[in-house]
Order: sequence, then C-alpha cells, then structure tokens
Amino acid sequence: AGVEGGDEDEGERVERERIDREAANWEAYEHGHEHGAPYYDSPYDGSPYYGTRGGYGSVAEARLRRLEEEAADARAQRREERRERRRDAREDTKTARLLGEVKALGVSVRRLASRPP
Repeated sequence: AGVEGGDEDEGERVERERIDREAANWEAYEHGHEHGAPYYDSPYDGSPYYGTRGGYGSVAEARLRRLEEEAADARAQRREERRERRRDAREDTKTARLLGEVKALGVSVRRLASRPP
C-alpha cells in the first residue's frame, strides 16, 4: 500500500504542478496581451496540446498570426522605402535646379565682369 500511496502522491504532485504551470501561463498570456506580447509566453513543454490551452489558440493559428505580422512589417518597410526614394528624388530635383541657378548666375557674373566699364 505504501508504494501505491507514493505513486499516488507523485501523480498528485505532477498534476498540481501542471495546473500551477497552466495558471501561470494563463496569467502571463493575459498580462502579455495587455502589453502587446506574442501568444507564446512559456517554453515548449513537450505536450501535444501545447498552444491549444489557456486561450493560446492552435499552433497553426499562432504561425499564421506570426506570418501575417511579418507580412505587415514587410509592407510597412516597403512603404517607408518608397517614401525615402520619393524624398530623395525630390531632393535630387531641388539640388539640380539650384545647381542650374548657380551655373546661370556664374555665367551672368562672368558676362558682367567681361563688359568694358
């Protein structure tokens, strides 16, 4: 009976630890959501149900979410790059116009300087 009792205590301990871990994961999940953290706040514990308990959604949903976030980040980065290219093009156009004006002024100054007094 002592061996069975020992096994039973071990089983109860394992179950209590699992429940405590799930409760901590759920608290971390809720806390993380308030601060924009990703859905997986705990390390992979080897469970076939990992990512399906505690409001985590399925592993596939988490991967899909991550891919959607990466795609949104890539779109935002491309938008910013286009903005920078347009800004650079405007600056190049402005610089070319100013250089043209400087050149024209130089020609005018030389023409005025070469006229007899």
